[in-house]
Amino acid sequence: GMRQGHWKAKELEAEIESQFEVQHAQLLSSGTAAVSLALASAGIGAGDEVIMPCFTFVASFEAIIMLGATPVIVDIDDDEVSLSNLQRQILYRDTDIGKSKVFASQKNLLEINPYIIVKPYNRVLDINNAQNLISEYDLIVDGTDNIETRHLINLACVREKKPLISGAISQWEGQISLFDPSNNSPCYSCIFPKTDNDSMIQSCAEVGVLGSLPGVIGSIMAVEVVKEITGIGKSLRGFLLLYDALSCEIRKIKADKDVKCKICG
Repeated sequence: GMRQGHWKAKELEAEIESQFEVQHAQLLSSGTAAVSLALASAGIGAGDEVIMPCFTFVASFEAIIMLGATPVIVDIDDDEVSLSNLQRQILYRDTDIGKSKVFASQKNLLEINPYIIVKPYNRVLDINNAQNLISEYDLIVDGTDNIETRHLINLACVREKKPLISGAISQWEGQISLFDPSNNSPCYSCIFPKTDNDSMIQSCAEVGVLGSLPGVIGSIMAVEVVKEITGIGKSLRGFLLLYDALSCEIRKIKADKDVKCKICG
């Protein structure tokens, strides 16, 4: 039995290696041009921003570099690193406490991968600068912890016809989608329209979050980024991926475009 199991393990290993070689060849032959990623991690008003979902991309940028591209990460945030950030925002170190998040992010990312370009914007993303900033980049990734900022990013993406990969977390749960109404899929506001109760929605700093959850959701977002750039696989356009860490359940539900949406309808 042990010998048979060893043989099957070797067979499985060979099969995985064969599949990897095929996928690797497909990736290299896809001819994807250089792409810029705007990682919007800024917030409006007070509150501890969940920035880590944006920065798990560093592990996936090797795939982009193989295409001969120079990845550009744009980080927008006016916050400083605090001790409470460290249990979930693992890009930062104890020595970063009190420093600007964008500059600490730039330094730490380049130490991991010096072949990328990191553009830090130490400012709040607001109605005066959001559209101009977003218009410069090809793919927007939103990992903010602020409902008002999410709607602002969505509005700018709709106006500029930019695909938006959005991830959110709270306590034990996370959700991800790719919003792109210019390609017949819903925008963020189709699924989560603005309401008078938006100000009552609490941030992760207020309700708490499982420390490892941003890494889980951020890693899935990173996978979706690579898929979107290379044009492979099935995207999350028109779908909402829901992850419940407490029950260890993942659900994928259909998300329809709202023809009466005030933003993209």
